[in-house]
Amino acid sequence: MEQEITFTLSLYTLVGGCLLGGIVLGVLLAVAFYKRGHLKDLVNEKL
Repeated sequence: MEQEITFTLSLYTLVGGCLLGGIVLGVLLAVAFYKRGHLKDLVNEKL
């Protein structure tokens, strides 16, 4: 019984970690693309 609970917990931790990592990666990518687009706009304004 104890082993089953530990296994379920580790499984949830793994899935939760993957979801969290995916969300963080998505946010970082979105910010990177946003800043990149922002930089392009700034360059276009100066030219």
